[in-house]
This record gives sequence, structure tokens and C-alpha cells, in this order.
Amino acid sequence: MPLRNEPLSLKRSTMVAIARNFCLICYSCKSSDRMAEIVNTEEYLKYESPFMDMPPHLVEELAEEVKHIVHLRRHHLHALLIPNTTCWSSYGVGDIQAAIKMLSERCK
Repeated sequence: MPLRNEPLSLKRSTMVAIARNFCLICYSCKSSDRMAEIVNTEEYLKYESPFMDMPPHLVEELAEEVKHIVHLRRHHLHALLIPNTTCWSSYGVGDIQAAIKMLSERCK
């Protein structure tokens, strides 16, 4: 007998919605062209992460959810690598050198 299709939990649904709208939430970008411009000029570094006040385990779960949608790039890492990060996996990271640099600078 097949298992019943269960709806996502509220937490998981929220994580998926944030992951799908990441650039709009973090950088107020509606178009991919504008986001590419922000990344190329490194303007994304001027934005503060909206996740600074979230508990680290939720930010880590959000990072995993974003990894299911895209490889984490520099602008994703900038928003998701917060100083109180406790656990990190490099799997699904598109720019590992940037990730290691940000981890060493931000997470002591």
C-alpha cells in the first residue's frame, strides 16, 4: 500500500520559500541580471545578512535547503555564514575557496 503524500511542515515550507526567494530577501533583487551585476561588482558585501539574529542551527538548515536548489556561491555564503555558525559542510558549495576564507574570517 503506497504511503500517503504528507504536506511539508511549516518550518520546512518556510525554508523552501526563503531558499527560492533568496536574492529577493537578502539583496532586494528581482532579476537575475541585477543579481549578476551585484555579484560581479562585489556590491553584495555591503548588505548585512538578514539571518544574523536567527539561531545558528536554523541558518545551517537554511543553507542545506538552499544547496538543494543551487550551489552556494559567494553571495549565498555572505548571507549564510554568520559568526555563530557551529557546523558547516562544503558539499554543494560552488566556491570553496571563498567559503573557507569567509569561515576563517567570521567564525572563530
